[in-house]
Amino acid sequence: MKTKIILAITLLVSSLSSKSQDLGSALADVKKLVKEVKLEKSSVVQELSFSITNPSELTLKVTENAAKGKTEIQSYTFDLIFFEASQVKRNDSKKELVIEMKTTNGFKAIEVFKNDNLDKFENEITIRVDNADEARELEKHLKNAINIAKTRFEANLKLPTTFIELQTFVEKQIHDFENKALVINQNATKNETYKDRVKLNIKVSEAKKSEEKTYDFAWGDLAENSVKIDVSGKKIIVKASTTDNL
Repeated sequence: MKTKIILAITLLVSSLSSKSQDLGSALADVKKLVKEVKLEKSSVVQELSFSITNPSELTLKVTENAAKGKTEIQSYTFDLIFFEASQVKRNDSKKELVIEMKTTNGFKAIEVFKNDNLDKFENEITIRVDNADEARELEKHLKNAINIAKTRFEANLKLPTTFIELQTFVEKQIHDFENKALVINQNATKNETYKDRVKLNIKVSEAKKSEEKTYDFAWGDLAENSVKIDVSGKKIIVKASTTDNL
């Protein structure tokens, strides 16, 4: 019988990133061009921020002020390593001039927040600009920042090489996750007798419902090419199946 193992994860890449003066300077050029834009019947205030310790992780706060006093605030948190420079493009086919950024292979790596609560994950983000000159500049600086971020990430990505080290690394990524009514408690415990075996406990609670599952397996039982990431609603899930559907 085919067995599937499912983990809920968060996008944690800060431990694999490093400070970069070059990236900080590139993002400073980007930040200067992300600002308030006046539209026909509203204004949009855009604020870009990034962490000093992990500058490739950005937050874009967008406040749209409509003519009748209605205000809508959305924030987008994303890491530049999930984007391709070739997918940053100007688009003037809409009513306003925008820069569109798409993630690699359409992976939903952008966290979208409404009123400071995680609402969903997306694979595309839009930044409004005032004019064509600023659009060209923003496009250029964003592409530069993405290339620097990806190069730095790949240079600093040093995964463990032994089985025990890899096992420990993976198990550390399995931790609890909470977002409003959704609570996921999960942990992995090594088998004391058989070092390649692990017991995975997962409890998913949402609203008034909860579901618990326990998986007992050896890492070698899993098929390498079956491991994939799936985004469903407010969850990012890692799935894996056993070799030959056993």
